[in-house]
Amino acid sequence: MSDTTGDRIIDGSGDSTANIYFQGSTVDATITFDAGANKKIDWQGVRIIGSNDVDHGTVVAEASHDNVTYTTLKSAFTLQSMTATQRNNGGSGREATWSNSTGYRYFRLRRTGGAGSSGPWIYYFGFKWTTLTSGSGVNATGNILTTSAIATSDGNNTSSIDPILLYRDLQGTNTLNTDLILKVSADNGSNFTTVTLTSGGNYSSTFKVAKAHNVSVTAGSQLKYQILWANQSSGSKEFTVKGIALQYQ
Repeated sequence: MSDTTGDRIIDGSGDSTANIYFQGSTVDATITFDAGANKKIDWQGVRIIGSNDVDHGTVVAEASHDNVTYTTLKSAFTLQSMTATQRNNGGSGREATWSNSTGYRYFRLRRTGGAGSSGPWIYYFGFKWTTLTSGSGVNATGNILTTSAIATSDGNNTSSIDPILLYRDLQGTNTLNTDLILKVSADNGSNFTTVTLTSGGNYSSTFKVAKAHNVSVTAGSQLKYQILWANQSSGSKEFTVKGIALQYQ
């Protein structure tokens, strides 16, 4: 590329002072877009606005969760720019689209051939998508364990805990005790009891409540919890946890 300044391909000026172009016949040159931490987009199309309605060689549309391993969304196609007038008229058939229902954080165009020049400056990229998901649980696997114990207010031991948890399905429907697993302890994590969670209904249009009553634990005065993400599959089954409370007697 002629330049690596990001805002030149988001809102350029339309001339050579604040835009980019593909240089020569650079193969494997890439333009990568990052949706941001904990965000995923089901990228489904791209259009570019330039100084002329010309071709910019062939490219491959690819997406990734980690900016390392990429999945092909659309095999090699001719990347065509359109003028602002053509964009206002619906794109004039010069945009590229494809089918995709999986959310990815990263999207890139990788050049596979063709020649470029400084004549057709590119100053705007637009994307087509259906869903943007966000949340701290994106691509979550493994578990979260409290790093410090929560002491009982009176310092006395307890052998029963009532946990309540607020969570959200980011992708698919996560099953309590199978996909979302909770363990609690009262003896500073020396012994954990696996909780049998039941649904507590919906807290809002996006968050759900899971709860349990009188969970027997090894007696102690230092409470801890462990949340496990199981059977998670990016784009089809994911959840995030908003908060948790441990009540005791």
